[in-house]
Amino acid sequence: MNELDPTVHVDVEWREIFKFIGYGFFAIFIWVIKKFGEDHLLSMKELAVELKEMRKELNVLATRVTAVEIRTEKFRSDEP
Repeated sequence: MNELDPTVHVDVEWREIFKFIGYGFFAIFIWVIKKFGEDHLLSMKELAVELKEMRKELNVLATRVTAVEIRTEKFRSDEP
């Protein structure tokens, strides 16, 4: 009586199947990143540091340009 009847249909929602497949792909993706992505991860960190430095330099330049624009406007307003 405790045996499973092979003719019984098990209703599985497609959403559950897609979720299972998605988790599988995610696990494979994480494994690939860990296996092959360490060098790329280091280069991405270096790139992020360089981009932060460039952003600081651009902010300094933007501040200088703003100061020059303010001086120019002041000079123009002082003209007779």
